[in-house]
Amino acid sequence: MRRIFPLSFFFILVSCTPQVPAVDVEKDVVYVYADAFSEAWLPALYTCAERSPELLVYRASDIDTANIILRLNGYPRLDTPAYHLADVEFVVATNAQNPLDTLSLEDVHAIFIGKITNWAQLGWDDALIQIWGYTSETGLNGVLLQGEKLSSLAKQAQSPVAMRDAITADQYEIGFIPLEMVLSDPSIQKISFAQPMKLPLLILLREESDSSKSVVACLQRNTD
Repeated sequence: MRRIFPLSFFFILVSCTPQVPAVDVEKDVVYVYADAFSEAWLPALYTCAERSPELLVYRASDIDTANIILRLNGYPRLDTPAYHLADVEFVVATNAQNPLDTLSLEDVHAIFIGKITNWAQLGWDDALIQIWGYTSETGLNGVLLQGEKLSSLAKQAQSPVAMRDAITADQYEIGFIPLEMVLSDPSIQKISFAQPMKLPLLILLREESDSSKSVVACLQRNTD
């Protein structure tokens, strides 16, 4: 005769069966800092980090606590290994309603150092030129002005996005932002003059580990 065991017997049997413990993978925790000019590359960095199961990435609130640093132009210089990821082209830009879409290099410098302060001096409206620069910590003003000092009347933008928004809001504004922002926004225009401003986007490592270097290699492949 076939014996019938109560269902509760099987529950007891399963509960008493030894379970194979899950093996925890030790995570290499790193903190990433990105300045306002390199935040667009963060999604690619997170994607690269996800491909490395032993790496756990968090966003750092400041540069001093970061293991991996993304920044434009590498300024101020840090005594850490640096790797080149891409070049970002900056251009001088104005509101699209400004008819002066071509200026000489001398005129551009004169505007940004405060020697030309009114658009009428360049043959347009009698209106003050609203200049935009970046904070001195970025080092970007010096790239445009080649060692000359930015006008004391210039407003300071915390990011290219903030400068772009200011230029789109007023026809008398002028600043310098990444070329891709100009190409994607018909309300602003590039001012043509003979001075290329291509700046390197760098990734810096405070400590070089196999996992962090693999992230760098992944990012470099994705930005080629």
